[in-house]
Amino acid sequence: MTERQLRHGVFPGGTGMEWPDLLRFWQAADDLGYDTCWIPDHFYGGTGNLSAICWEAWTVLSAMAIATRRIRFGPMVMSATFRHPAIVAKMAATLDRISDGRLILGTGAGWMQVEHDGYGIPLPPPRERVDRLEEYLHVVRSLLTHERTDFRGRYFTIDGGICEPKPVQRPLPLLVGGGGEKRTLRAVARYADEWNGEASPSQMAHKIAVLHEHCRAVDRDPSDIEIGVLLRTELEAESTYTNWVKLGSPFIAQERERLAGEGYRGAELEEQVRLSVWTQFLPIDEERAAAMLNEYAAVGVAHFIVIHRAPYDYQRLQRFVERVIPAVRLTG
Repeated sequence: MTERQLRHGVFPGGTGMEWPDLLRFWQAADDLGYDTCWIPDHFYGGTGNLSAICWEAWTVLSAMAIATRRIRFGPMVMSATFRHPAIVAKMAATLDRISDGRLILGTGAGWMQVEHDGYGIPLPPPRERVDRLEEYLHVVRSLLTHERTDFRGRYFTIDGGICEPKPVQRPLPLLVGGGGEKRTLRAVARYADEWNGEASPSQMAHKIAVLHEHCRAVDRDPSDIEIGVLLRTELEAESTYTNWVKLGSPFIAQERERLAGEGYRGAELEEQVRLSVWTQFLPIDEERAAAMLNEYAAVGVAHFIVIHRAPYDYQRLQRFVERVIPAVRLTG
């Protein structure tokens, strides 16, 4: 059993800002004492403007490994469709060495059709994506931990693969993002050290219960998996919902399926999906924000990652450290 500790992270995005602004944000988060900082793994921006600046994740992470001192970091989350898992294992081990053991390897199945089309990368059907993700995680984990890897799957084949040097962290933590209850959470139970979701406290409680069922099925202690949540603030609630619908976010698809199963149809269904998205937005008011984080902590969430969009509000970043974080308590 792993003892839980609360962690607080920030996600400044990778879209719509110039490099000096992104660098300043990361260094401010490092200086203020945040635990983690993240970059999205996309080639197009997810803000509705596909032509906006969008920084490549691994290039940014390599730079930030040198530009920061103590904060841990990773992609939120890396698309398993973009790179071969053996190459990812090599990149991750190298970056963990460069950063003296600060990398968290966030991975997901991939979803954004328009950027796959624009870069000539196939995007398989959802079921195949999760099949690939499971093999992907197996290959990465094996290369990072074993002297040699031999693997023959449906999608990947590794013959005597060697990954040296090994990472500083043994094991290097694997984070999996996504909320699919039947298959994604099953992959989390088998391979991940952390699961990151996007849902309201009550929805997270349900998904955590499902994850625990998957853990029992593979004889794994559920407490070995840290639970995290990605949070957007009220400032971007409506624009985020609009962009998610436009870009085909898997969260929207999952909510439509769930709510349709509850009997909603037509315009009423779409309104319920919209309201469901809004329930997970973090209030700007600091007392209300702390209360909401405590709701998450009560159901088992231990890692809170708040999205910030440029232009960045550094006073708000500092107030969160001074007024919100001290008011959040580990319960549940």
